[in-house]
Amino acid sequence: VELMAPGESVPATGYFDEVIKTDGTSMAAPHVAGVASILWAKDRSKSSAYIRALLNASAKAIGDEKKMVVVL
Repeated sequence: VELMAPGESVPATGYFDEVIKTDGTSMAAPHVAGVASILWAKDRSKSSAYIRALLNASAKAIGDEKKMVVVL
Protein backbone atom coordinates (compact mmCIF):
# COMPACT_ATOMS: atom_id res chain seq x y z
CA VAL A 1 0.00 0.00 0.00
CA GLU A 2 1.54 3.27 -1.07
CA LEU A 3 -1.14 5.60 0.25
CA MET A 4 -4.22 5.08 2.35
CA ALA A 5 -7.13 7.17 3.53
CA PRO A 6 -9.96 6.87 6.04
CA GLY A 7 -11.84 3.64 5.52
CA GLU A 8 -13.61 3.00 8.82
CA SER A 9 -16.82 4.55 10.08
CA VAL A 10 -17.08 6.93 7.13
CA PRO A 11 -20.43 8.74 7.01
CA ALA A 12 -22.34 8.03 3.80
CA THR A 13 -25.83 8.42 2.46
CA GLY A 14 -27.89 5.24 2.51
CA TYR A 15 -31.32 4.43 1.16
CA PHE A 16 -33.96 7.13 1.58
CA ASP A 17 -31.24 9.71 2.37
CA GLU A 18 -30.43 8.18 5.74
CA VAL A 19 -26.90 8.76 7.07
CA ILE A 20 -25.02 5.53 7.66
CA LYS A 21 -21.44 4.67 8.61
CA THR A 22 -19.61 2.25 6.37
CA ASP A 23 -16.14 0.71 6.06
CA GLY A 24 -13.72 -0.51 3.41
CA THR A 25 -11.72 0.43 0.37
CA SER A 26 -14.88 1.66 -1.33
CA MET A 27 -14.84 4.47 1.21
CA ALA A 28 -11.07 5.10 1.23
CA ALA A 29 -10.32 5.20 -2.50
CA PRO A 30 -12.61 8.20 -3.21
CA HIS A 31 -10.75 10.25 -0.58
CA VAL A 32 -7.45 9.80 -2.40
CA ALA A 33 -8.96 10.23 -5.87
CA GLY A 34 -10.85 13.32 -4.74
CA VAL A 35 -7.77 15.03 -3.33
CA ALA A 36 -5.79 14.15 -6.46
CA SER A 37 -8.50 15.58 -8.72
CA ILE A 38 -8.71 18.81 -6.71
CA LEU A 39 -4.94 19.25 -6.92
CA TRP A 40 -4.94 18.55 -10.66
CA ALA A 41 -7.84 20.97 -11.23
CA LYS A 42 -5.76 23.74 -9.64
CA ASP A 43 -3.05 23.30 -12.28
CA ARG A 44 -3.76 20.97 -15.19
CA SER A 45 -0.24 21.37 -16.51
CA LYS A 46 1.03 19.13 -13.69
CA SER A 47 1.65 15.46 -14.51
CA SER A 48 0.12 12.53 -12.68
CA ALA A 49 3.61 11.72 -11.37
CA TYR A 50 3.82 15.22 -9.86
CA ILE A 51 0.39 14.89 -8.20
CA ARG A 52 1.34 11.45 -6.88
CA ALA A 53 4.61 12.79 -5.47
CA LEU A 54 2.76 15.70 -3.86
CA LEU A 55 0.28 13.33 -2.21
CA ASN A 56 3.11 11.17 -0.90
CA ALA A 57 5.10 14.17 0.32
CA SER A 58 2.14 15.62 2.21
CA ALA A 59 0.99 12.36 3.80
CA LYS A 60 1.72 11.37 7.38
CA ALA A 61 3.93 8.30 7.80
CA ILE A 62 2.72 5.62 10.23
CA GLY A 63 3.95 2.18 11.17
CA ASP A 64 7.45 0.78 11.01
CA GLU A 65 9.89 1.97 8.36
CA LYS A 66 10.20 -1.45 6.71
CA LYS A 67 6.47 -1.50 6.07
CA MET A 68 6.08 2.21 5.51
CA VAL A 69 2.49 3.27 5.08
CA VAL A 70 1.39 6.84 4.57
CA VAL A 71 -1.97 8.30 5.41
CA LEU A 72 -3.58 11.08 3.48
